[in-house]
Amino acid sequence: MFDEIAADDTDHDRLASLNKKYGMLSLVELVLMIAIVLTMSGIRWGF
Repeated sequence: MFDEIAADDTDHDRLASLNKKYGMLSLVELVLMIAIVLTMSGIRWGF
């Protein structure tokens, strides 16, 4: 991806769509990790 940014004929629309797709994926992963940590903490604390 970094090679594409430095290239002369960079496809900015494609890079924008990739950033949007992987950005949403990162948000979903973050929510899942927080849910797992909260669940494990709740079980440990007896909730």
